[in-house]
Amino acid sequence: MRLYAGCAWWALTEDCIKYIINFIESNPSFFSFFKYSLCSDEIIFHAIIGNLPFMKNVVNGVMYTDWDPKNRILPATITKKHVMLCSREKVEHWYDYRGKYVFPLFARKFAPNSEDVKKLIKEKLHTIEPN
Repeated sequence: MRLYAGCAWWALTEDCIKYIINFIESNPSFFSFFKYSLCSDEIIFHAIIGNLPFMKNVVNGVMYTDWDPKNRILPATITKKHVMLCSREKVEHWYDYRGKYVFPLFARKFAPNSEDVKKLIKEKLHTIEPN
């Protein structure tokens, strides 16, 4: 089996989830192999999906995260400047590793008092035309 790794934030189809559950139940040694590994949640599911026909449906980038270069351990908190980066001009340049256009469906992380940022996101979403 070829190993794959990636983000621990995903959006999965029901069929894919059922397959993962069945695979883990049918292959307990695979799951136990990762018992003491670092960041196993960023490997186990990617390895299962990456070796299946589901791989053709994989799209990178459904989660917008700004990994602040000053603090590579934690992502930056989403602010109005991030929303402005998602303007129509910039979004047109977001593609996954196969050149497929991707618009993020989710974002992390927001401050508890970020109602103004959330409001701006809603306003901006209404101005973006799908490809």
